[in-house]
Parts: sequence; structure tokens; C-alpha cells
Amino acid sequence: MRCGLMRRVWVGGKALLVWGGILFCSARMASAAAPDRPNILFILSDDHAAHALSCYGSVINRTPQLDRIATNGMLFTHCFVNNSICTPSRAAILTGKYSHLNGVTVFNRFDGRQPHLAKYLQQAGYQTAIIGKWHLFSDPTGFDYWNVLPGQGRYLDPILIEMGKSNVYKGYVSDIIVDLSLDWLKKRDPTRPFCLMSQPKAPHRQWTPPAKYTNLYDGIEIPEPATFNDDYRGRSRALPEATMRMEHLRKTDLKAPVPSKLSPAAQKSWRYQRYIKDYLRCVTSMDDNVGRLLDYLESTGLATNTIVVYSSDQGFFLGDHGWFDKRFMYEESLRMPLLVSWPGHIRPGTTNDAMVLNVDFAPTLLEAAGLTPPPDMQGRSFLPLLRGEKPTDWRHSMYYRYYHYPGDHQVQPHYGVRTERHKLIYYNKLDEWELYDLEKDPHELNNIYRDPTQSSVVRDLKAELARLRQELDDRDQFVNELSNEDKFHPVPLELVLRPDFSQINGETVADLASRKRTGQVVHGQTAPGRQHGVALRLEGDGRVEFGHELDPSQKPFTVGAWCKPDTTDGVILAHGGRSHGYALFLKDGVPHFAVRDRRKLAVVRGKESLPAGQWTHLAGMLTSKAQIRLWVDGAAVGTADCEPIAQKPRDGLAIGDDPDSPVGEYGASRSWKGLIEDARIYWGELDNDALEEWAGK
Repeated sequence: MRCGLMRRVWVGGKALLVWGGILFCSARMASAAAPDRPNILFILSDDHAAHALSCYGSVINRTPQLDRIATNGMLFTHCFVNNSICTPSRAAILTGKYSHLNGVTVFNRFDGRQPHLAKYLQQAGYQTAIIGKWHLFSDPTGFDYWNVLPGQGRYLDPILIEMGKSNVYKGYVSDIIVDLSLDWLKKRDPTRPFCLMSQPKAPHRQWTPPAKYTNLYDGIEIPEPATFNDDYRGRSRALPEATMRMEHLRKTDLKAPVPSKLSPAAQKSWRYQRYIKDYLRCVTSMDDNVGRLLDYLESTGLATNTIVVYSSDQGFFLGDHGWFDKRFMYEESLRMPLLVSWPGHIRPGTTNDAMVLNVDFAPTLLEAAGLTPPPDMQGRSFLPLLRGEKPTDWRHSMYYRYYHYPGDHQVQPHYGVRTERHKLIYYNKLDEWELYDLEKDPHELNNIYRDPTQSSVVRDLKAELARLRQELDDRDQFVNELSNEDKFHPVPLELVLRPDFSQINGETVADLASRKRTGQVVHGQTAPGRQHGVALRLEGDGRVEFGHELDPSQKPFTVGAWCKPDTTDGVILAHGGRSHGYALFLKDGVPHFAVRDRRKLAVVRGKESLPAGQWTHLAGMLTSKAQIRLWVDGAAVGTADCEPIAQKPRDGLAIGDDPDSPVGEYGASRSWKGLIEDARIYWGELDNDALEEWAGK
């Protein structure tokens, strides 16, 4: 059977008309021929290091529910990530392609028009759903149902976006994601196979355990890793430059003041205990909830024909080399846990030491579903490995590349090759090399790149690195830019948000703008406003949340409101957080407008304090000329240079507070106390006449 249909395949951000119609027909044939195609439960956590699973030999915690998958299936000891940060790894898992071809090198927007795993399965008749963490800065595509956290999401009372609508769920995020996953499983069409991606937020920073595990590990000293006091001697300058040591943990991570009179070494150890215990508490809760999913499959009989996959989007440093976080090509960051069970197809309790990668996940699941993986996927199906067979031409090396600099934790860009024995890393901006013999030096402490006895090893590894780069078509496409998101895109002037504070109905408020969003009111109420208008009254403990749908990235915009403060500090409105976003606020009585792009903060300040108890109109604008501007009562008071916001902010939009990670550098309080009226957000730039009219109304 031959199909003449053509379709687009995305390669390196460009659409090519190729063989897509043939794939569609083959998917239909597989559907007709394979009524017993397996279901797929794909569980992808965030930042869960392999050495924090007991089935991987953890000495610091136990994960009995995750261990069930290993007991019933296969554990991979050498599963590696191609780019060790959340968003790029998730894009690689979906597409089966490296970052330089799927377009996601850092925390930038995933182009959902390109084909990927869920789309192929959906075409082949699978029911597809994703619930939990998505973190690709675009709406999911290829899923019949989606209900995802915006950005990182939050641990307590999280907001999830269900098919485009934001909802607040009361409770703990790990419990809620599995509640929703089980609900979807119970309501699915039982006559069709399914692929459910149930994706926990845990154990991502900031580590917030549920109340029932708050005291877990109290009175227990978690052992420090062997490399905890690494001094980075003999290695690249990139290591001491990175800002992810214990000293870089913030107050929100530690959740308690550092005890006074501790020596530097004792303070470092104290910080580690605070961090690692909360991390492991989050893991414990997640493990419990994985058990709930496994119990459901077993109790319903679904387990007999369901592939269960557990992995994390990358590894994580658990104090190793004195660090938290990931990014580097060192083993703790590079290695991903991978557990797979499939009754009748995988021999229980097996371990596999073949080298597999995150780009292999999609082709493997497609082949397991009876489909032929498309030839533009760079990963390779490891279905033979699951059957206990190892092809003679299986890979003996892998390629890694990290881009995000400058960025979070200031880890220098680098790329490299890992073989079964050696690892060669090149810090391309520093022109510095590292070489490790993983057999003799598993902790990667001794850089032997300049050892004359290793010259032939260096030569061979450089040749292998060049071969892999050519094979994978890495032509340094993003060597001088993190993404293609550094430019303003013109947009028509549009009022996208204008809450109607006269229409506060219990815990919601209506929106007068064309998009008709609904805000969630937290401890706010209506009050008399200016000139017989209606205002929002906040008492320093409230806000109105409008979720994460609005996307200010790569466009000019205008924000503002009338305000009557009772105090000198507080946020009028804020969208985003420490990486990307904007905020209009008072600090010491002075109005400020701030914009963050890739953690860089641009601020314009007013010239004088606002008098308490008096109405004032404030407006801020990010212009297409790469400037931010601030107006007070219709008069321009200052400008500052600012690049466009490159990516959709992870944190949502709030009026009266900045409840998640902060956009601005605020004063004594973020929470607004006073009145706010006629708040608006526009895409585009209001002209002077419109600003004066708004301020004079």
C-alpha cells in the first residue's frame, strides 16, 4: 500500500514537505492489524537524580513505589540527557531530536506545529493526554486532553491550565496531578489504547514538601557526598564561576535563618541538610503517588498490557561537587533514571547497561505501538534492549551540548562526548578542555586532558566528537544566540485585560477586555472608587490572579492603573518572575516599572514619592524601540533601555501582589494595601493622547 500524501516535517525550524502521508497510512494499518497495541503510561518527573532512587542504590532515601517498576521490568544504568535543563530535555523527549533541530536550546517556546510523539500516536488512534508539568511555553499539541501547570507551577494550591482555562486546585501538587490522571483513566474510551503522560512537578526547586512529610528526616543527618568539598582544582574556570553552591541557596530554599556563629564549613553543611531533606521529602510524596497509579493499573487489569516508563527530565547534583541544580555534563547531571516495565515483553528485575538517550524515548514508544519511527528522528528505538537483545551496531558514545549562558546559575556553554570509559568536554566560550577516565576517576576530579600519556585518547575522542557533530547536523546554529527570540514582533494595539471590579462575584472577577478572562480573587473586595467608579480594595493580604494565558514575549505592551495607596510599598500588578516578566509597583513611595528578560532587570523610577491616600494614575510601557517608560498622571517621568521579553513568563499575572518568584526588587512588602481601579494591559504602545485620556478619566 502506498500513499501519495505529503506533509510538513520540521527540521531546524524549517518546514520540509516529505513522507508524512506515508506515515499516516502506516499508522492506520498498524491500528487495524494490532488491536492489542499496548497502553503507555509515561511518568516524567523533574530534577530527580538517579542516585536518589533506592533501586539505583541510593544511600540517602528509599523509593519503594518506583522500585516496583524496576522489580517488574528493566532498569537502565546508562541513560543520558542531551542538554541538561528542563525545557530542552522535554522537547528532545517529545521530538526525538536534539535541541539545535527542534529549536529549543534554553527556556524558549516549543513550536507545537512540528511533529512529535503524541501527534504520531494520536494519528494512529491512541487516546493521548498530558497532565502535570509541561514547561514548554506553548499550548500542548497532539493531545486529546491536557491539563498542565503554567511554567514551573507551585506545590501548594496549584493553578493548572485545562484545555486553555486556568483553574485553582486546593491541595498538594503531587496528589492533584495523580488525582487528575486517575480521573482521566477512569473516563477514557476503554476500546482504544491510550498514552497518558502523567508528569510531576517534584522534586524541582523550590522544594516544598506536603504537611505530612514536613518532619520526615528530622533528627537524621543525611550523609554528604564524597565530592561535597570539591575545590575544582585543575579543571575549567567554568566550575568556580557557576552560582549553584550551597552558599547560593536562597531564604526561600532554606525556609529558616542561618544560625549565627557557625564556621563556614558548618554553615555549608547546615545549608545542605536544609536543602537535601526538603528535596527528599518531595521525592517521597511523588513516590507515594506513583504507587497510586501502579495500584490502579493492577486493580483494573490494565497492567498486563501497559508499558510503564519512569524517568526524569535530567539528573541533579545532590551536593555533589558542592552543588545543587544540573546543567554541567558531569555524571550526576547527565544521568537520567530510566525504569520500564511491560509484562510479557520485559523480563522482570533486569538491568541494562547499554547507552540510551532521551532522544530515544519517542522512537522506542512508537515502535512499541506498532509504528515505524520517522527517519528524521535522531534517536533510536531501544525496543530490542527491552527484549533482552543488544544490536551489534548499538552506540558506544553520545553527544551533549549545553547553551544557556548567561543565564540561571551562570554555567558556561559547553559540549562534549561520553564513551563507555572516557568523557571529553569543551567549554567553547573559554576554549578550555577537560578529559576524564571514568573507570579510574568516576567522580571526575582529575582532568587528564594535558597528560602526555593521554594524547592518543584525546585525538580519538576529538575525532569521535567531530563525527557525532556531523552526524547530528550540529553546525553551531545557536553558538552566538540562545534562540531566535531577541527581536520585537509588531502587534496591533489590543486591550487584553481590564478587570471589572464592580463585578466581583465571591472569588471571581469579570474582565471587560475582548478575551473575557476570569480572575481569581484572594481576600479582595469592591470599594468606592474615583468619580463614582468602583475600585478593588486590598488589605495587604490579597490579590487577583489571572493565570498564565497572556504572553508578553517578543512584543511591545502597555500596562497601568489608578491607585490610592495606604502604604509606601506594594505591587500594583506583576506578571512573571525572576527570569522573565514585568511589574508596576511602589517602593518607598516612589513608583517603579520593571521588566526582566533572561534574569536581566531593567527599571525606570519615578521622581518623587506618591502621597498616601491620594489617587494617582501610573502606566508603564515596553516600546518597540527597546525602551521601558513610566508615566505618572499622564506625564512621562523616565526611560531605560530594555530588550524584549524573550519567553513567556513562567509565573502568572496578579493584581495587588507578586506571589511567586519576584520580578522587581521590592521594598518592605509586595502586597498592596489600598485601592486599585481601572487596571489595564494592552499589547502594543498606547499613544500620548490615549495615555492622557486614561490618566484624565
